[in-house]
Amino acid sequence: MEKLVKLFEHVSRHKEPEKIHRTPSGRTSRKGRALKDYLSHFVQVSDHKFLVLLYTGKFCTKLMYRALAHDFSKLFPDEARGFSKSSRTFRKIPYGGTTYNRYLSHLGESLVFHYRRNKHHPQHYSDGVRGMDLLDLVEMFYDWAAASKRQSRGSLRSSIDKNTERFSISEDLSRLLMNERNRFRDKN
Repeated sequence: MEKLVKLFEHVSRHKEPEKIHRTPSGRTSRKGRALKDYLSHFVQVSDHKFLVLLYTGKFCTKLMYRALAHDFSKLFPDEARGFSKSSRTFRKIPYGGTTYNRYLSHLGESLVFHYRRNKHHPQHYSDGVRGMDLLDLVEMFYDWAAASKRQSRGSLRSSIDKNTERFSISEDLSRLLMNERNRFRDKN
């Protein structure tokens, strides 16, 4: 990463050639100005592209860490106690129904600890989804996608619909989640 930053600093300090296509009278020709403008544009676009690469690379690194650490806390004794007793039951019942919510309440403190430790759950924040950042939202979406594969009659579309209501998700964000679901479904 340091090498990339040094490269960016070097590119940012880059100076354009001072003498480009001068006419016999010493003035820059139109062709020379056009080349100088193009080189300046090229440096600006390259700087921009590098920053986008740097920022998205950092985001992807953080996202990969989140994917590797996802739900690791369910293996901690205070969470494992509740989740290990109920995991088979949750697979058999449809998400979001009365039976599901009843079993969810049986998790008690295990669920409280889990929400407290995991930012991809809206329950982690006092203001729900509105407190989340983009990393949280991406992890939440793929958590829903993976969970819908385990549920009886699971459906990511249904999960998005139910959770939109459950967590008071805005229409715009719900639409964005549904768009990703449609693209995700096409590829998987």
